[in-house]
Amino acid sequence: LFQEADIVKVIRLGRLSWAGHVARMSEMETPRRLLQEDVHRVRRVGRPKLRWNDGVGIDARNLIGVRNWKVTAMDREDWRKRIEEAKAQ
Repeated sequence: LFQEADIVKVIRLGRLSWAGHVARMSEMETPRRLLQEDVHRVRRVGRPKLRWNDGVGIDARNLIGVRNWKVTAMDREDWRKRIEEAKAQ
C-alpha cells in the first residue's frame, strides 16, 4: 500500500552526497583535509576496521555503480544525477 524508503539506503545515499560535496571542496577546507588524511597508527591484529572512505567506496560501487568515487564526484551534475537515480530505485 505505502512504499517506505529503506532507511539504510537513505543514510548511505546521504553519505554519498556529503562525500561528493567534500571531494569538491578546496584542499584547505577542514573536512577535505580530514578526508584526505591517512592516519598511520599501530593497528590491532586481525581484520582491519573499515574507515569512512572505505564505506563510501563500497556504497558508491553498490548503489551508484562507481568504482573511483573521488573522480566521479568532481562532476557535480553527474554525481547528483547518479544519486537521484539510486533514490528512485
